[in-house]
Amino acid sequence: LIRWIHPTKGFIPPLEFIELSEKNGFIKEMTEFVFAEAAKDFQAWDHQKNFVVSINLSAVMLKNDKFLTNLIQWIENHHIDCKKFNIEITETAIIEDIDKSIQVLNALHRLGFTIALDDFGTGYSSLTYLQKLPIDTIKIDRTFISNIQEDTEEFYVLKYMIDLAHHLKLNVVAEGIETIEQADMVKKYDVDYAQGYYYCKPMPQQRVLEYFKVVQKE
Repeated sequence: LIRWIHPTKGFIPPLEFIELSEKNGFIKEMTEFVFAEAAKDFQAWDHQKNFVVSINLSAVMLKNDKFLTNLIQWIENHHIDCKKFNIEITETAIIEDIDKSIQVLNALHRLGFTIALDDFGTGYSSLTYLQKLPIDTIKIDRTFISNIQEDTEEFYVLKYMIDLAHHLKLNVVAEGIETIEQADMVKKYDVDYAQGYYYCKPMPQQRVLEYFKVVQKE
């Protein structure tokens, strides 16, 4: 959920700069910044029970030989409880080097992190690799949610995805929930979690803390 507020160009969404940063190598510095900020901000969130912070991991970092060494240093420097953090990785990132990916993901598991497969269903090999990957959660891409209605192809594919994931003992997150109809639909088929603008939009840390207070009162 990183956002870039440029001094002259204003708000630049991540879709416009993440891919570029992967090509020019700046994704390394960006990833280190995100991990450092997550560790720092988590101190303010730690009193929240059952609260987990998710961090997206780029394919570039997944293939970086120094990533695990630097990650362990981050854990030690910030006294991180890995069980309180979830690492999100896209299917595209994994299938670039499936053997290397499985090796790194297994190492993350041993450290205590949970792992989520983001944008599930957008690639061609999702079902092929699902059983092989050491993951805990799949996040169903918003493209399956945005136009979902009863008796459509998207509806049956979504139901199949949820049933398959639960059969494999994986949690399911539905992304891109923007209407009450979509929220009711995914709830009907027992997704474990849902996220989207229907619930709230991305917000900075202080707003998150204020949002928690409101939710707790309710």
